[in-house]
Amino acid sequence: MPIVFYAYAFGSITRNRKLPVAGPPGWPQRVSSFVASNEIHTMSDFFDVHEIGINDIDRVGEITLRSQLLQHNIDSYGLRVEAANRSMAYSGDTGPCQELVELADGVDLLLCEVGSDELADRKGTIHCAPEEAGQMATAAHVQRLMLTHISRSLEPQHAIERAAEFFSGPITVAIPGSTFTI
Repeated sequence: MPIVFYAYAFGSITRNRKLPVAGPPGWPQRVSSFVASNEIHTMSDFFDVHEIGINDIDRVGEITLRSQLLQHNIDSYGLRVEAANRSMAYSGDTGPCQELVELADGVDLLLCEVGSDELADRKGTIHCAPEEAGQMATAAHVQRLMLTHISRSLEPQHAIERAAEFFSGPITVAIPGSTFTI
């Protein structure tokens, strides 16, 4: 986010309209303090600011957004995006939790982080293992599962195989720069 802010605030990039950006309550102030300079700017100078609270629903153009606070060691939100009768949910950083299952209920795609190589054996786990991503995808009745934020100790294909033990739908891995259609 800061690099986009700098590009608009100090670069030669111009736009006819403000770029819509959504985030949790307080995000504009947090980012503004991070990018502080001698010139006074606010996020709303450059962006169409949307603050989405816990389990809030917001619309940005034709897109409906819903956020949910998930299980992590700091505030971390999952996001559900719906448009044109299609839907996806993104876990953000989270341990396995019922809140993500509820957020992802019936989506076409669940983009789920697998930042842990080990299954959760205690409350307070802050990342999912591939098996847990598969379990939550199954519990949420999602159509497809895409794994992201894969633990450095995991090979992507091995993460897919482990998730497939618990989810029978298509599973892929997010690759930087790739695109997909829902």
